[in-house]
Order: sequence, then structure tokens, then C-alpha cells
Amino acid sequence: MQKETLRPQEKSRDVFCVVSDAFRLFAKRSSSMLGSAWAFAAAILIILIWGLTGPMFHYSHLAAHY
Repeated sequence: MQKETLRPQEKSRDVFCVVSDAFRLFAKRSSSMLGSAWAFAAAILIILIWGLTGPMFHYSHLAAHY
């Protein structure tokens, strides 16, 4: 009789475990990819491009209006 009462709990636990495992796998892969030297180089490149194209879009003038 206890097995019949535990089955809905087991099903919800199974769903929780699947979601938890999926999130753990996503977190592990994204942290290893975003923590790499290539990700750092890409971030520096984006900042340099933003800094070089900023005067073209007058980014310093927009800040003065607010």
C-alpha cells in the first residue's frame, strides 16, 4: 500500500531530477566554455570594437543628455 502512495511522489521526483541534471549539465558546459581563453579574447575584442566605434555613434554625447 505504501508503494501506491509513493508513486506520484516518485514521478515528481523523477521530473525534478531530470531538470536538475539538465541544469547541472548546462551550467558545467557553459562555465567551461565561457571561462576559456577564447571567451576572454572575444570579450576584449568586443570592448575594443565598442570603444573604437563609439565616437561614430556619439556615445559620449548621449550620456550628457541624461
